[in-house]
Amino acid sequence: MKGKFCVHYIWNDPFATWSQLAWFFFDLSYILWYIKHKLTAITESDKTVCNVLTARSKSEQEILTVPHWDNCIFVLSCHLCKGAFCMLKIAIYGKGGIGKSTVTSNLAAAFAALGKRVIQIGCDPKADSTINLLGGEPLLPVMNYMREQDEDPEELSQISRVGFGGVLCIETGGPTPGLGCAGRGIIATFQLLEDLRLFETWQPDVVLYDVLGDVVCGGFAAPIREGYAEKVLIVTSGEKMALYAANNINSAVKNFEDRSYARVEGIVLNHRNVDREYEKVRDFADRNGLEIVAEIPRSDDIIRFEDQGMTVIQGDPELEVSHRFVALAQRLLDSEE
Repeated sequence: MKGKFCVHYIWNDPFATWSQLAWFFFDLSYILWYIKHKLTAITESDKTVCNVLTARSKSEQEILTVPHWDNCIFVLSCHLCKGAFCMLKIAIYGKGGIGKSTVTSNLAAAFAALGKRVIQIGCDPKADSTINLLGGEPLLPVMNYMREQDEDPEELSQISRVGFGGVLCIETGGPTPGLGCAGRGIIATFQLLEDLRLFETWQPDVVLYDVLGDVVCGGFAAPIREGYAEKVLIVTSGEKMALYAANNINSAVKNFEDRSYARVEGIVLNHRNVDREYEKVRDFADRNGLEIVAEIPRSDDIIRFEDQGMTVIQGDPELEVSHRFVALAQRLLDSEE
């Protein structure tokens, strides 16, 4: 994806003279020259994507000082996706126990099988999102590390591990059961990962957030509210409470749409083989203007390979259910082109 630039200007003086207008066009030509000659390395990079709507921090925008035009401020707004590279950033939400972690870890493995550099971040106090990418071995969560060591980690290697397909695995974890707020733990973890320059260091193609979605409080909404994720997948079955949670999640995401935050990319129907399951989910999707982007059949193979600490992508990539995950990964990549 090629970089795109947008020059914004704020005109503060409604009584501009022709002389001032002449300086305006002179300075505009200077900015265009600056873009062409000074930012060549960025514009030619396939790992840069610029957002003409928002630049969320000073590190993501460049303010050009224009000496001849005091009343007009030019802003070259370049959204660098948490660094000078382009990432596909997806948050996967759904009711607890609906299969989010299964979908997320298999999707991560599918992206890896397609040659992408992937980070998976589990945002659930259970800290079991990445276990099937790590041979069934649990990963020390970030919050546990901070609690046990009584200090912040100094290196990413202290709170992460590379799993199947080169996927970098991280678990936020949560507070001691019964104490503290797990949502706040997610926010604190995200800030720590920024301080450790996770995205700049690892430079992933894809980042997946596996988020508890029974309630979308401020902490659990952090991936979509703080700009970490741009797309949301909602995992549901045809069960009543799963659809109820899906509706809450969709409503929460819509609350942020007007602020150019994440949007719902679609629904992943994780079949439980309940009566009229497809029709129920199809009806929910139609009523909310959503699309079913993937159907994952109920599969004994998923259970069999999870018992061995593996995703089905690793266990047998030729299975039909494996093809479903790869097809979803490819669809998401294609949507970025």
